Amino acid sequence: MNDFLQVCSNGVAAGSEYALVAIGFALTYRVFRFFNLAYGVPLAIAPYGTYFLLIRGVPLAVSGACGVVAAIGSGLLIELMLFRRLRNSSCSPLGFLLASLGMLFAVQSLMSLCFGDSTLSIRTKEAQEGFRLLAIHITPVQVTAIILSIAIAAATWALVDYSHWGVILRAIGSDAELSTIMGVNRNKTGLSIAAIGALVAGTAGLVTGYDVGLVPSIGYHAVLGGVVAMIIGGCDSTLGPLAAGICLGAVENGAAWFLPTQWQNTTLYLVLVLILLLRPEGLTGQPRRSVAL
Repeated sequence: MNDFLQVCSNGVAAGSEYALVAIGFALTYRVFRFFNLAYGVPLAIAPYGTYFLLIRGVPLAVSGACGVVAAIGSGLLIELMLFRRLRNSSCSPLGFLLASLGMLFAVQSLMSLCFGDSTLSIRTKEAQEGFRLLAIHITPVQVTAIILSIAIAAATWALVDYSHWGVILRAIGSDAELSTIMGVNRNKTGLSIAAIGALVAGTAGLVTGYDVGLVPSIGYHAVLGGVVAMIIGGCDSTLGPLAAGICLGAVENGAAWFLPTQWQNTTLYLVLVLILLLRPEGLTGQPRRSVAL
């Protein structure tokens, strides 16, 4: 029984990393209504930028901060050079999706070319055993992931639901053309969303990279998990993806207790299919009412 509780607690920590990705991913989707798979770019830039500086003797704290700054810069660059141009040319959501996917794969290939395909580490000391909490052991990295996911979810919720900037975001997401007529600057808003999203993604990338190591596909795998958590939690919710991400991590790791480990990722998508069949609007979403004309 204790072993099962330990597996589930590890899943909660892993799910916190999914939740971090889902929160930032949902922020972009709520406003511009497309799946921005290029969200995985700043998520990969932050840990690899940290590693680049770390092997040159820069302290971990400074390297990590610089890595997050580089992640924010990459998010702003993608917004300026790609998404703003597509938005101004009235590109379809499918076009945005394909462009973001191409950007993600291009950066992933660049990481593979520059750093190789082997797993790298940004740890500067041996992994710590952690401490005991009731019947389970938990590490400082896991505690950090859980605290960060909750703190960022709370900050995003307050920002989106209780600030003037959040009103602008909801206005654009509700009716982009009408919001433009009313004087909302979509380009300026896009930059702010790109910066905040890249900050969250870079933080998630650092936590994930420190926990399990760096591979070129770190952004791709994290984004897939984040997308699943966002859909299950509700695309228009802030706290829903947090809860969904944590639950997904627990389910994924708990499944390893009963099934072979190669079924862990499959479990995520089975849960997604089940939720889409039973509640397509997500766990926290509101069912859409059809109006007869």
